Amino acid sequence: MTHEPTGRAPGKPATALGATVDALLRDHAVFRLVFNRFHRVSPRLFRSGQPTPAQLRRWTRRHGLRTVINLRGRHPFSTYGQEIAVCRELGLAHIDFRLDSRGAPPRDRLLQLLDMAGGLDYPILAHCKTGADRAGLFAAAFLHGVEEQPIGLAQRQLSLRYGHFRQAKTGILDFFFERYVRDTGGQGFRRWIEEDYDPAALKAEFMSQWWASLLVDRLLRRE
Repeated sequence: MTHEPTGRAPGKPATALGATVDALLRDHAVFRLVFNRFHRVSPRLFRSGQPTPAQLRRWTRRHGLRTVINLRGRHPFSTYGQEIAVCRELGLAHIDFRLDSRGAPPRDRLLQLLDMAGGLDYPILAHCKTGADRAGLFAAAFLHGVEEQPIGLAQRQLSLRYGHFRQAKTGILDFFFERYVRDTGGQGFRRWIEEDYDPAALKAEFMSQWWASLLVDRLLRRE
């Protein structure tokens, strides 16, 4: 999960101009320059979309960030190399922890999320590309599974307020928590994941609505 770069980071074009064009156009950073869904989830956790270097510097200065968790994993866009460079500049720990926005959350990934929480340097920023889906999954699991907040409160991290559409394929993340509540009443999150959670069954039962998937996948071009 932890990544310490050597040499030129993956996804970083050779020139500054090339990196800027790649970030703004290919990775759609132009839409995140002003509004990037940066929110405080708890005193230890913030969430957002892919931060620009300026945003990451500003948020670190204002909120004392110590760790950045990249929920996109290693990706080919220049924003990845920029993020690595700024984390090194600011002395922030950087963790690649890839999550999926349209699949049933893997059991091992969820357990890794819960296990790594005790070793993190807080406060942390967890981000995906747009700050809508994977950031919501991480925030909800962290709030309930780590900070032991009520599941109803945690589920609010997956909402239209953050740009999340439960009617699209990304709604499988809502379905995951709903199944947990149905099975347990919202108690024993880790035990349920370890003993009863069936990702294949969850995926087979979930049904999205075509119009919402068209909006999220084709028009908004979410990851």
